[in-house]
Amino acid sequence: MANPIVVPSYLNRNSLPYASDIFYHGKITYFMPTGFVPQEIKTVFEFPEYCRNRSIALPNIIWEMCKLYFENDIETNECADILEHLRKDHITLALLSYPRNIEVVDEAKNYIQNNLELFQIFRRIDVDIKFAARELLSHVLYEVVLEKGEEEAVEYIKINSRNINDIALLIAAVIMNRVKLFISFETILIYEHDWYPLITRIRELQANEANKIKVTDTQDSERIEAFGSRLFGEILNPIYGRCDSKPKSKKIGIIAKSKIREINELKEKCEVIAREVCLLQTKEEKIKQKILRELIIREIEVPLSEMIEKPTKQTKVLLRDFLTDSGIIAGILMLVKGGTIKTLTTALEAGILSSGIKYIINNSKRETLPSDLLIAGMKNMKVKYKDVQNHLNSITLEQLNYPKFN
Repeated sequence: MANPIVVPSYLNRNSLPYASDIFYHGKITYFMPTGFVPQEIKTVFEFPEYCRNRSIALPNIIWEMCKLYFENDIETNECADILEHLRKDHITLALLSYPRNIEVVDEAKNYIQNNLELFQIFRRIDVDIKFAARELLSHVLYEVVLEKGEEEAVEYIKINSRNINDIALLIAAVIMNRVKLFISFETILIYEHDWYPLITRIRELQANEANKIKVTDTQDSERIEAFGSRLFGEILNPIYGRCDSKPKSKKIGIIAKSKIREINELKEKCEVIAREVCLLQTKEEKIKQKILRELIIREIEVPLSEMIEKPTKQTKVLLRDFLTDSGIIAGILMLVKGGTIKTLTTALEAGILSSGIKYIINNSKRETLPSDLLIAGMKNMKVKYKDVQNHLNSITLEQLNYPKFN
């Protein structure tokens, strides 16, 4: 099994890894923010003043995004520091290089317009506005500027923001252009769960277009793999939680190194349980739940005790609490039915219109000039940002390249 990549956005606080994922997968790949290019960063810094000097009014969301663009780097920098002790052996930080020019974004627009349900699903995702800002401005203030110049980039923004639907479609297209790259990856991790329905639907559409087996017709081996990893995570997550602080990441790194035998044994037991449950002939949920509970009690108690260095009496209490949560048991059993198994997460119900999209809509209703406060703030940020940029540039990164989606 390939090391998983975390999608769809960049390394951020919402996507910091669970300790169980470090234990199970060994190594996880995160992507750094799009646009690690001095020319792009310079253009974004100077764009508000460029427009102010020429009395160019644009939707307020554009000026908001000029500030938000740089917050990705600040947050990623903080998270990279949190994961410092894991970066050598367990965390890969990578740059994803992919086309973001007008042609490919227009292709993404056409794809959305030919599959309008994708736009409706996107509107229900609670999009991180910082992530949306980075993807949009990387497209407009780098790729479009390179192709056509700043004047044409301004005109491009105006054409694509004639109404609220237009600008929402443009943001959806630049993000969809990125998301579609991930469909062919063998193993992906989604910590920002409300992206799951969109990625699932794109995979289904691509499979159907290619006249392949539907994504829902998952092979037994994939179901077993996903079931085992999910069971492993659900057992350990209440004990170890997430790597959300530097001391905790250091501790998890030590455990991952010192408990290799115990981790592998627990993984093997989870895989044994996964095989037995996934290959059951019965369709009755109560029987499956009963068998799953019996297997967990029989197979997990000893290896879990050895891993967490607790007597079996305490381990029994932990497992009892785990087994009384019917929601967890039902969620694990959902994987037996198939679905997008390589996507190691669970689907969450989405609202009618997410707060992220509402924010974009509310800040797109009127055009304004960039304020003096914004321009002064951008100049001040430019000075402070150098330290963040220097630190990010010092991190060893893996360069990953992928062709444009067809």
